[in-house]
Amino acid sequence: MNVRVLLVGAHPDDTEFICGGTIASLTRRGEQVRYVVVTSGERGLPPDAADLSVREGEQRQAAHALNVTDVDFLREPDGEVADSAALRRKIVEVIRKHQPEIVITHSPLYNLSSVRYSHSDHLAVGRAALAAVFPEARNACYHPDAGPPWAVPEVWLCGVEKPNYVVDISKSFDEKMSAVRLHHTQMRHFSDPDAFFREWADEVAQRQGLNAGVLAEEFHRLSTR
Repeated sequence: MNVRVLLVGAHPDDTEFICGGTIASLTRRGEQVRYVVVTSGERGLPPDAADLSVREGEQRQAAHALNVTDVDFLREPDGEVADSAALRRKIVEVIRKHQPEIVITHSPLYNLSSVRYSHSDHLAVGRAALAAVFPEARNACYHPDAGPPWAVPEVWLCGVEKPNYVVDISKSFDEKMSAVRLHHTQMRHFSDPDAFFREWADEVAQRQGLNAGVLAEEFHRLSTR
């Protein structure tokens, strides 16, 4: 039976940049992956951008390239996300609707080894998503108008300093990069995106003690049982 996976990301591109190889591996296996993107990433646009929704379109295209089932945008203000009761309710509603068996989201803790993981929005989304998973989504006394309770069995956290789970993305790296490149507004920040993401995945693999030439993404797997 296919596993239902919900990825809760702060911005368009966090999904593919941080764990696109893992998503490609999951969907290739037949798992059902959905995204919830908390902001529309408007502060990642050029200063003179007129269309603030352009990054939503890029995210939908990138998700489609990885065979992600659908994408929901919560449209919280980019750069100002707070772990609020209102945000947790929105995430709870999506969890109860889609009943995922795995939720993938940001770490709620600052990573002192790499600021790339520790945008303030990432931390707020990590805290809100974890609170939505436990205790809120499974407890009928929270948000009774947001659907019937659902207990998510497992969470994978991105950006933890000491992860306990690694995914070999060597065979899905090209798929990841095809999706990454669809975030056209963000490609202006990279002179050679393939080299950047390959080096990142190589660093992860080396840190995890994998064989030379392997590319990897890492997580902290957390059981909620």
